[in-house]
Amino acid sequence: AGWALATAALQAPPEVAAGPLTGLVAYSGSEVVSRMLDIGTHHPMAVLFLGVVTSAFTSWLQTIGQQSVPATTASAIYALDPLWGCLFAFLWLGEVLGPQGWLGCAVLLGVWLYQLASVQEDRADAEGR
Repeated sequence: AGWALATAALQAPPEVAAGPLTGLVAYSGSEVVSRMLDIGTHHPMAVLFLGVVTSAFTSWLQTIGQQSVPATTASAIYALDPLWGCLFAFLWLGEVLGPQGWLGCAVLLGVWLYQLASVQEDRADAEGR
C-alpha cells in the first residue's frame, strides 16, 4: 500500500501537491481506494485467484510441506521465492532479467545448494555414528 500511496502522491495535480500535506494524504488515500474498488469490481476473478491460489493455497501447501522436512531445508526453499517469481515472470510474461537480477538469482541458488549440501553432510555424519 505504501508504494501505491507514493505513486498516487506523485501523480497528484499541482494544486494538491503544492497545498498542505493533509490534502495530499487525503488525495492519495482516495486514489488508492478508488483504484482498489475499480480492480475489485472489474476483475473479481483475478482478485479471487490472487487471494485464494497465490496466497491461501500456497501458504497451506507450505505448512504441509514443512511438516516433512527439516526447518533449515524448509527455510532455504522458502527463501527461493524470488527466484521462482523471476522464473515464472520470464516464462509467462516474457520478463527479462538484467545483470543484477541474474546475479541475485545466482547468489540465491548458490546459497540454497550450499545449504542442501550441508544438510546431506549432517545426515551422513548422523548415520555414520
